[in-house]
Amino acid sequence: MGILGDRTGITRQTPVPTNDMTMSSNIDQITSESTGTFIVAATGAADVGSAAGTIVLFGVDKAPIYNASGTAVGTNQDTSFSFDATDTFDAEIAFDYNKYYQYVGGQTQVSMAAAMDDAFTTDGQYMVNYETGLVIGRKKDTDTTETVTYKTRALQIETTTGSTFDLTKIGGTAAVTAPQAYGIDVTGADSYTTIVTANAVRHHMSVSLQGSNDAIVSIDGTIDGFYIPAGSSHVFDGLLIASSATVKGKNASAGNNYTNLAITIW
Repeated sequence: MGILGDRTGITRQTPVPTNDMTMSSNIDQITSESTGTFIVAATGAADVGSAAGTIVLFGVDKAPIYNASGTAVGTNQDTSFSFDATDTFDAEIAFDYNKYYQYVGGQTQVSMAAAMDDAFTTDGQYMVNYETGLVIGRKKDTDTTETVTYKTRALQIETTTGSTFDLTKIGGTAAVTAPQAYGIDVTGADSYTTIVTANAVRHHMSVSLQGSNDAIVSIDGTIDGFYIPAGSSHVFDGLLIASSATVKGKNASAGNNYTNLAITIW
């Protein structure tokens, strides 16, 4: 027996399977996925309606293909893989790894599939390489494509909200929220006015001021923290702006209202 119970060797086409036990994954149910147009094994060309009995191959979009429960790489005895219709393929046989190894090396996958034609005894039979997603079959009609259903697994990344991102999923749809909070006060006043509120802990602040009058910016309005000259822009790093804290602005000189004080925090 080789290093694996169902194999006799390790190659580029059939590498050592690995499972990182420090990472978790979710079952990913793939439903009615198109196989795309079959490839005729004898020629390597796209199938344009070849006769019954022709050996063809295709690859699924995601691999490996898992078993019925989604807990281990599948086999023909325990599989989640199926054709949605049985007009072209209806009988799975075990993938012939021993024969496959005879042709692994300088040949293409297409030529290897063609050389395995004597593994099939009747039309409609097919074999699945559950690790790579390769499917080879002997057609029983002239169809050139089918749809398949199977299970695989995707890396699990839980939702994490931080000061710079909110990433909900990897391996599917990722939703990233804007990291910064922004506000603007068009016309100043002599008392502090809230311009922006932090929705998480922030450490950076950008301030720009138009017009001809200066402004004072403060975090929570308790200390006159930043003097902002008219017509200037500034970036302040290394701050500690608590979640829900407010950043406020007021006139630097009573009665001289500033114009367009814009603040961004991140």
